[in-house]
Amino acid sequence: MNALLIATLVEDAVLEWDTPVVDLVSDTGIDPDITIRHLLTGTAGVALDADRQLPTGEIGSDEVGPAIFSAVAREANRSAEPGAKFVLDDVSPAAAGYAAAGAAANGGENVHQAYLRLFSERVLEPLGMSDSTLLASEARASGNLSKSYSIIGREVLTSDREVDILAPESALKSNTNDLGQYLQMLLNDGVTQAGETLVSPESIEIMTEPALGDPVLGDYAMGWFHGVNRNGVTVLSHAGFFDGFVGAIFLAPESDLGLVVLTNSASDERGLFDRVNVFVDSI
Repeated sequence: MNALLIATLVEDAVLEWDTPVVDLVSDTGIDPDITIRHLLTGTAGVALDADRQLPTGEIGSDEVGPAIFSAVAREANRSAEPGAKFVLDDVSPAAAGYAAAGAAANGGENVHQAYLRLFSERVLEPLGMSDSTLLASEARASGNLSKSYSIIGREVLTSDREVDILAPESALKSNTNDLGQYLQMLLNDGVTQAGETLVSPESIEIMTEPALGDPVLGDYAMGWFHGVNRNGVTVLSHAGFFDGFVGAIFLAPESDLGLVVLTNSASDERGLFDRVNVFVDSI
């Protein structure tokens, strides 16, 4: 959904997919050849472990951008030259989101504040995702934030920092109903359930078009892995886990079908994905 926010900014001519990051945020030391597209497709040359030196405790909102951009500047080209190799690191998509937000920031906003505002105004609100947020405090206040558990029923300690340095990449707190709105918009050529055109079909094509990829995981677009099931149907997917939570999202445009799976235990992650894949193969 990070790419979706950026797509709205591209369509409003705030930036382009191939705008160099250094044109959007100054004094970062980032390779001038690295573009927003590189960061979103995992081809910026940033190493897989680029997040290892990011702050792990509470940080101020104004510290987020410098920390992320410094990580890209420090780690870029340790993996490969921009555009030459796919690496699914956590820092690159966050940097893309913050750089784009910086280009659309209001006076006095830092990139983290701008991203939170823009994501709400341009993604969550138009999609009607009223139960979703990037802020831990809002999720807790809703009374609907679940806890995660281990296989023996023990509660897993979660990191609920208010300022999440990787907010564009992994901070969304949501549910299946809200994420279903997102999938329906993609299947409906960018039109929301309320009838509003959020992005054009051309932007959706760009966001879901594979760039490079991994021999095992498959080709990768902007947040989507491309695969083909046993019936020859193209299936886009992304899955991950964090703090004991597991999530997976699937999209089969040819079959007009989307699927969201969320659970609050990572104890049987492999078994869960095996069962989901049985369904995906039946499409």
